[in-house]
Amino acid sequence: MSASRRYGRCSRAVSTSASVKTVVPESPAWRAGFDIGDRLMSVNGSVTSQASIKEFKQIVNQILEKPQAGRIYIIVQRQGILKKLDAHPEPYSRAQIDKIVAQHLLEAHTVTAQQGTPR
Repeated sequence: MSASRRYGRCSRAVSTSASVKTVVPESPAWRAGFDIGDRLMSVNGSVTSQASIKEFKQIVNQILEKPQAGRIYIIVQRQGILKKLDAHPEPYSRAQIDKIVAQHLLEAHTVTAQQGTPR
């Protein structure tokens, strides 16, 4: 299971670092205290402040592959202040997966509507 699917967050590139785009309610990311706009600075001591989304996910997945992986400590920058978040990976229930899909579809349709439909 990928880092995004275990934590219920979706990221995007912002300038030279990754940041949190959405946080799914009742997800591990939500319980850990992630907020929209948090810049992902480090994961378990590995610096991610200049990492792309792909590199960030690779770091998290490497941590999750270790048998002793339980909690992941992520440093985020929120409104210029560094904050340590403690996340615990867990599998999604069917209800959580449905919420995530619905939220992503809503966001995709909102962006499309704002841009206008090509004719």
